[in-house]
Amino acid sequence: MKENSASILVIGGGVSGLETARDLSQRGYKVFLVEKATYLGGKIMQLDETFPVNAVSESCSLCYPLCYMLPEISKIYLEEGLEIFTYSVVESIKKSRKKYDVTINKKARFVDPELCNGCGACVKECPVKDISNEFDYGLSNRTAIFQPLTGSVNPQHIIDSSNCLHFKDKSCNKCAEICPKDAIDFKQKDEKIKLSVDAIVVATGYEQINPGILPQFGFEFDNVLSSMQFERMNSINGPTGGKVLRPSDKKEPKSIAFIQCVGSRNNGSPGCVSYCSTVCCMYSSKEALNIRRKKIPDCECFIFNTEKRGYGKQYYDMMLDAQNQWGVNYINGRISFVEENPEKQTLVIKYEDLNSGKFSRKEVDLIVLAAALTETKGKRQIAEMVGSKLDSDGLFNKEEVNQLEEKNVFITGFARFPMNIPDSVTDGSAVASKIAQKFPLPLNRWTPDEIEEESEEVLSESEPLQPRIGIFYCEFYDKISDILNFEKIVKAIQSSDDVLVQEIVKDADSLSSRNKMQKIIKKSNLNRVIFTSGSPRYYENYFTSLLKEIDFNLGLFEIIDLREQNAYIHKKNKKMAQEKAVDLIRMNIAKIRTYSPIETVKGGIIQKALVLGNDASSIITASALANQNIPVYHVHSEPLKYYDAVD
Repeated sequence: MKENSASILVIGGGVSGLETARDLSQRGYKVFLVEKATYLGGKIMQLDETFPVNAVSESCSLCYPLCYMLPEISKIYLEEGLEIFTYSVVESIKKSRKKYDVTINKKARFVDPELCNGCGACVKECPVKDISNEFDYGLSNRTAIFQPLTGSVNPQHIIDSSNCLHFKDKSCNKCAEICPKDAIDFKQKDEKIKLSVDAIVVATGYEQINPGILPQFGFEFDNVLSSMQFERMNSINGPTGGKVLRPSDKKEPKSIAFIQCVGSRNNGSPGCVSYCSTVCCMYSSKEALNIRRKKIPDCECFIFNTEKRGYGKQYYDMMLDAQNQWGVNYINGRISFVEENPEKQTLVIKYEDLNSGKFSRKEVDLIVLAAALTETKGKRQIAEMVGSKLDSDGLFNKEEVNQLEEKNVFITGFARFPMNIPDSVTDGSAVASKIAQKFPLPLNRWTPDEIEEESEEVLSESEPLQPRIGIFYCEFYDKISDILNFEKIVKAIQSSDDVLVQEIVKDADSLSSRNKMQKIIKKSNLNRVIFTSGSPRYYENYFTSLLKEIDFNLGLFEIIDLREQNAYIHKKNKKMAQEKAVDLIRMNIAKIRTYSPIETVKGGIIQKALVLGNDASSIITASALANQNIPVYHVHSEPLKYYDAVD
């Protein structure tokens, strides 16, 4: 972080807020990120797959939000200059001269996040097991102590004090008694945090309306789901493990109807919105396509809409592909009402066929409602805190946004208006650029003396070193020790030359385990380190930062993926997994012996920019860079053209 740089508060840890926070922290600003959930990522963490990655080709694991978001979130937690407050809400914002005084309420978890390792022993013992799981939109139940997002970067548990027996009548302490880390703290209190910031970014995202406010769509029937419920059902970490089943009988449906515009583009009904929610046509097409292509190929899929709205490149092509190649049926119809056949628990849709003008009916096994996306709880309070107000749809109007930006308050993502994931990311980055223009940083990040001094220090480590190898067998929330016997692996590797230390590290992401590994490396004077864990996509940043803190040369360590590349593959053949683990470690020992320190030279950045082109985007780019005190050379082949925005 630069000295005298501006400090920024970002409210909301979804994709748009994360992009703004990361861009600003990487530029050198001090950023405070406040997220009401216990995890970062927002609604994308509840989705199954996302368009366009999975729609244009056969899906690989990288199409799942958890797979591509978690590595990015792990990097964000390690950003210098970025302070993150999860399970926290903004209580007050007051203008104080040129700054804003902010009060944050960091809510009590009743579980110490520094001690909890996410083992789940408490969940098994908790007697309260019938609480509707908010993360799964009621499709599953949870206990009073629970982990909101399974497999999150920080997989700690929290206690729901409103349902916990200890807080009701002191009749239960089972979680505290069973916890191996003594992480339960019933006396924990909410913490008030005071901040003073120069600018505020509102990135509060969206919520989905309850389709039950529109009784004609039959949401009270068991086999009628909201689109977010259907996403959770499809998700690999969802209540059914990714299987699409009818809630009434747990059988695969033979026909599914997707009904569009449930509460969107509706001016007359209370609780609905007048705008198009933007994403419904695409995610319904994506869901139907996945059913036909992967999940249940013989299942008939019908999409009821009044028109197709595919915003973006390849979007409409994707809908045509779903229709022509995969047999998804698009019906241009307006729903009259939905009723249930009580004997078969099938659903009868009565609708007006807009092509023929006649009324028709369709009987299906399952219905998915594309319910409108609207403002989040607390967004209106945030608007009032910054001296603004929302319209009847819960949106900031354009004039309000412009006036707020004059006061250094910026709105991004769905908090501004409905937009999809790519647009939200772009919008978050654009807001970061606006803030950087308002609070430009000085150039010349490093002086020549600093560059020379650091270069000499690192280069001096590049002399040949006799290998002194340490191996750390790291377990995070995954518990691969259920498949691999680390004690036997340690014995098998004991005779390997140059291996001085082998350490089994449980709860490797805890602060105590991190400090323990650092102490062992320094005390044993290790100059080669091997970590066994899961995929480097998740853990490389964690291990890199661990080694940087003790000035360990980053050219002398290796990560072995014993999870995705071994334990998960061979979980039904533990003997094979064990033998493969030993072979992988021996291979990496032989490889790391040949490593030499990386010769790192930090050089100054030539802080000048060349912009090519004479269209609107190049003009805006050049202007944005110039407003940050960065010299710009704008090269264009033709005289600059100026366009009237009205034309």
